[in-house]
Amino acid sequence: LREELNGRHPVSFPSMQDEFNENAKIYVFIKVNSAGKVISASVSKSTTTNSSLKNIAIQKAKLLKFPESQNDIEEGTVLFNFVIKN
Repeated sequence: LREELNGRHPVSFPSMQDEFNENAKIYVFIKVNSAGKVISASVSKSTTTNSSLKNIAIQKAKLLKFPESQNDIEEGTVLFNFVIKN
């Protein structure tokens, strides 16, 4: 997971384990409010056409928690790198 959000880094991560059957990189564009909650998430770029995998990335992005900020809304991109483990 990589993030770009004006220097804000997640303070809370969801479980990154889930059911998927291919390797993929999915970039999710997020908006975070001043309380640190992700208020919107959408796929901006992906190496897969698998809609289930894209939905997993969006749901995981919405569960991220960031530190509070004085800015009303901040935007950035998180990269979810799905790798199948043997």
